[in-house]
This record gives sequence, C-alpha cells and structure tokens, in this order.
Amino acid sequence: MLRRVGVRAAAAAFASLAAGTAAAEAGMNSHGDARRRKSPFSYRELDDAIVRRKEQEKRLATYVATVSPMLNKIRSEMARAHALGDEIAVEQAKQSFNTLATRAQAETASLTWGSSENEMIRKSFVEQFGCVRWTDSAIAEILKHSPLIEIGAGMGQWQRVLCAEGADIVAYDDHSTVPGGGDDEIGRKSKKSNYNGTVKTGNEKILQRKWVKQQNRTLLIVYPEGDLLHKCLWNYVGDVVLFVGEGRGGVNCSSEFVFDWIEREFLIEKIIKVKPFGDGHERLWVLRRKRKVIGK
Repeated sequence: MLRRVGVRAAAAAFASLAAGTAAAEAGMNSHGDARRRKSPFSYRELDDAIVRRKEQEKRLATYVATVSPMLNKIRSEMARAHALGDEIAVEQAKQSFNTLATRAQAETASLTWGSSENEMIRKSFVEQFGCVRWTDSAIAEILKHSPLIEIGAGMGQWQRVLCAEGADIVAYDDHSTVPGGGDDEIGRKSKKSNYNGTVKTGNEKILQRKWVKQQNRTLLIVYPEGDLLHKCLWNYVGDVVLFVGEGRGGVNCSSEFVFDWIEREFLIEKIIKVKPFGDGHERLWVLRRKRKVIGK
C-alpha cells in the first residue's frame, strides 16, 4: 500500500523520491551499488515493497489520467448549461458529476489502500498512533535516552505515550504535513482526539537553541516527511538520534546521500522493531555520533 495519507500526497512522495534519487542513480558505479547492498539501511523487505509501490503508483497514475478528462468534460457541460440558463441540464450534469466523482473516489481508495474499508482502517490507525505504531521494546529503548526533543511530532501520539511512561520530552511540529492536520475528516477528529499529545509549534531550527544543548536532549524523529530528516540532522549537535522510519529508498528520506552521511557520522547501535501500517517497513534506528560537533 502507498504510505501517505491521501492520493495527492502519495503521488508527491514518489515524485520526490524520483527527483531526489535521480542524480544519485545516474552517478552510482558498481562500488556504490555494493556499498548500498551492505548498508544496514538496505533490507530485502523494503526493497521488495518499493517495487510494489512503484507498480501501484503506475496503476494509480493511469487511472487518474483516464478519469480526469471525464470529470473535466462534465464540468464543461455544467458550465455551458449555466451559461444557457438550462436548469434541467445543470441538474443532470451535477448528478453525472457526483456519480462519477463518487466512483472515482472509491476506485482511488482501492488503488491506494486496497479498498475503501482499508482506507478507513488507515485513518483510524493514524489517529491513534500517527504514521507508525510503537512497540513496547521501542518505547523502552527510547526511555533510556530521556530527556528528549521530538521534531515533526504530528499530533503528538508518541509524545503522549512516552510522557505517560515517565519520559522528559518536548515535542514540536510546524503542522505543514501533519497527517490529519488539515480540514479533512480525520483532521477534524484528530484535533479533539484523546490520542493526541502536547505539541508546540516549531521546526528543526529549535534544535539550535542553547537550552537543547545545555539539557543534552536526545533527538527523536518519527516518520519524517520530505527532507525533514536531513534538516534535523544538520541542525542537531547532540550525541544520539532516534530515527523511526524506513531505510534507503523508503518514504522517509529522498536522498541516498543522506544515508551515506549518516553511516559516516553515526554508529548504528540498535535496530528495533516497530509496528508499521500495511506494507510499511519502518524501524527504530538508534544512532550515536562518532565524534563531537565542534563550533556549531
């Protein structure tokens, strides 16, 4: 299953992945391929899932290309009927549009999630846990690294559970890509959800604040979108990073070079299972910096 909330976000994820990795693929030689195969961020389950996602994205794009002209044609007929003042024709066009739009929504849900029922299950999952669910072992490991600062915390589900378990954690999100954070159905529910934690407004720049360094807070970043992982690592000077997400080629980082850099700068102390949704393959990566950052 595609790993974003909504069709447009899913398509954007693959577009970002293609754009972000094109240069890397073009310049990668046999040594680069061998390095990737040996990377702890590369694993068969994820590689197989990436192949399935690309095929799924092709089917979705084909369907959208087919249904969009049909919807546009009905819109044109509706506008023409309006211009002529033909109320009967306007009403007929509206009914045709609504029927096709409903069918398109169901087909899109089927292509994206497998069925409309799975789409609703996904919405419930996101409301309760965010984009990936924790495990007891993951929570236990994260607690060892308190105090924490979480960036890209979404609606704060991880923050709430960690706080309840005794962690000292402050969480931030700029709400630009929060699942359920918009005006859609899940967004309206999530804003009042009992699953939500306490999330302040802020982004990766918070990591440069003096108090973050003074309190030696461990960075927690769960299911980062776009280039957020890169931005957080660039701004963070602490010793330990707890990254919950997919590895190379997955949805949580668009650049192979970011993983190359992580492997140069950090030791991977532990890899712990979490509970992804559907065909997700996220893990908890415990990363420890190899050397102190000076003068940043």
